[in-house]
Amino acid sequence: MTQYIALIPAYNPTDVLCDLVRSLCNAGFSIVVVNDGSNDSCSGIFDDCTSRARVLHLPRNAGKGQALKTGLAYIYDNFTPDSIIVTVDADGQHAAEDALTICHQARRHTRS
Repeated sequence: MTQYIALIPAYNPTDVLCDLVRSLCNAGFSIVVVNDGSNDSCSGIFDDCTSRARVLHLPRNAGKGQALKTGLAYIYDNFTPDSIIVTVDADGQHAAEDALTICHQARRHTRS
């Protein structure tokens, strides 16, 4: 069975991240959040996400590209090759329903 995975790079997120993770989880996603060296004041937000997501931590801010590479490497090592990955911004810009639509379309158009 194909898994849908939401990859979320996050730098100094707000509580919106927790709401986003909750809605993605409710939509059936496996979730990987990458803390891109956020301030210590954000640790509670990441702690709140750990019950629904795998949270990875970079020791210092390395940029969105590196956060995505870190998350993709984790996914490559821990999920099946037929997984479908969608990246989602931590600020709530992307809705879970939209991410789900993208995954459904990707699945429909996957070459076997």
